[in-house]
Amino acid sequence: MLHLMSPKMSLGMLTNADRQLLSLLPSRKHWVTLGEKGRYRKTEDGAHLQRRSASQCNKMAIQWTIEKDMSRAVKPAYLLKLETFVTKLQNRVKDIEFRFDAPMVFPEKKDESSCRPLCKFTNLEDSVIIILANKYLTELFNNQFYDESLAFRSKRTYHGQKDYVTSHHDAIARIKEYRKQMSDRNLYVSECDLKKFYDTVSHNVVRKCYHMLLRKVAKENPGLQFDEINRVFEAYLRCYTFPKNVYCKNHCPDFWEENHIDGKCRSFKWVKDELLDNGIAKSQSGLMRMGIGVPQGGALSALIANMVLNSVDHEVMSHTKENDLYLRYCDDMIIVSTCRQRCHKLFFTYYNGAKKLKLVPHEPEKRLEFNNPKFWKSKSKNAYLWAMGQTDAAEWIGFVGYEMRRDGMIRIRRKSFRKELDKQQSVVFEKVLDKIKGKDRVSDGSLYGSLERKLVSMSVGKVAVWNAKFMESEMCWADGFRELEMNPVLSRQLHELDRHRGMMLSAAAKRIKKMKDKGEKLKRKDVEQLDDEKNPDSRGMVHSYYYQFAKE
Repeated sequence: MLHLMSPKMSLGMLTNADRQLLSLLPSRKHWVTLGEKGRYRKTEDGAHLQRRSASQCNKMAIQWTIEKDMSRAVKPAYLLKLETFVTKLQNRVKDIEFRFDAPMVFPEKKDESSCRPLCKFTNLEDSVIIILANKYLTELFNNQFYDESLAFRSKRTYHGQKDYVTSHHDAIARIKEYRKQMSDRNLYVSECDLKKFYDTVSHNVVRKCYHMLLRKVAKENPGLQFDEINRVFEAYLRCYTFPKNVYCKNHCPDFWEENHIDGKCRSFKWVKDELLDNGIAKSQSGLMRMGIGVPQGGALSALIANMVLNSVDHEVMSHTKENDLYLRYCDDMIIVSTCRQRCHKLFFTYYNGAKKLKLVPHEPEKRLEFNNPKFWKSKSKNAYLWAMGQTDAAEWIGFVGYEMRRDGMIRIRRKSFRKELDKQQSVVFEKVLDKIKGKDRVSDGSLYGSLERKLVSMSVGKVAVWNAKFMESEMCWADGFRELEMNPVLSRQLHELDRHRGMMLSAAAKRIKKMKDKGEKLKRKDVEQLDDEKNPDSRGMVHSYYYQFAKE
């Protein structure tokens, strides 16, 4: 919630939880000044200084201010409130009747026919307790998880790197390394995705997996006590079920109206029939009364995915050999092997293991047509050949937002590429222009400039001309694709992203011109800027998608 520290934040935009949080922190005008030492850090090679992001600077300033105020003889009012708040949290988790409020559900458009349910815990105390519980359990269970389970892990030693936090980049790096090692061998690939994991996972299965891990940890650490964390974890499960908190909203028109969702998208899809086939319940009415599903967006939900699928990971690994690679990122997995039969066997070890946990894996395609676009839409594929120039093989494989060709070339996954194009358009026409319409005393040039800066920072970060060559992209789209290396296919994709962003800015400029003039008249420099349609992205090459990967 560090964005709440912005001096431009209107009090009318704040929720009760936001206001409560602000009352527990020092006001911005009393923050400690960071200076150059605080605002800059050395790059990885130690040769340059890189400016920390605004959120990092805010976090440091708040932390330093609190540390300074704690040493004062007379503590400021916010610090007294903060201490009272912490004491209240400590007392709450000791209460044997501890409960969480149910999270609020917000629909987010997934496709043209449905939405995904995103959840938010609006009670500040609940949010803080859940975040701290997730941090504690993630560190507690970290050593129990499979090494190549890469999502939502705490710091650990990974392939010789100490205190390392794995991410989806490591998945593609491992595949790249494996491909080089097996460059002279045939490679076979299996992929499997689970249908609506967060909406279908059984609370009874979660409890069983949780206590199994807890027993292992207790055996290694006999002095640890788990009464309080057990209460918190159980309360998290009890506060939400998909049938009760989400599925019932399909028949509530007011819910969709309040969240501005129109047309065919007014639906939260589920997999009732598949769950009944798995034997999770005897009837549909029984299914609707069961504890099923965890909140999407809740801090503990990602950990639950690792907890539940950990047993499947170890089952798969018990059947692997030296020339096999098995990777899992949350509920998405990939297997690469030099043996088709073993690749097939490992796939069904995972598939059957998921079904034993009452989950619903996507059925593998019975016939793979490698030149058909449907190949890329299929969620599960069993033991197909990964090779160049063969009609019975796929040249490209996709995982965690990347696609890799058999010769090692990497590009942006088609779905991820399309998503970024759609996001550019969404920012222009939904999230920015619709909000700034009607603002008084704002020139058209200012509106255009704010939109341009937003699109640039969203795509490549807050880079400047003077530090563009060594600035590391952070908190932006480019940061999500660090493993990309320039090649002809990627070059075309990046140029298309730049071209499309320019088109969106040009369209925005025309739309701004048509808006009714409710504020200042256009100045000459504003007119020149808006008329520059040959290069509507006037911020230059260093702000382009292409430059972020070509500068290496």
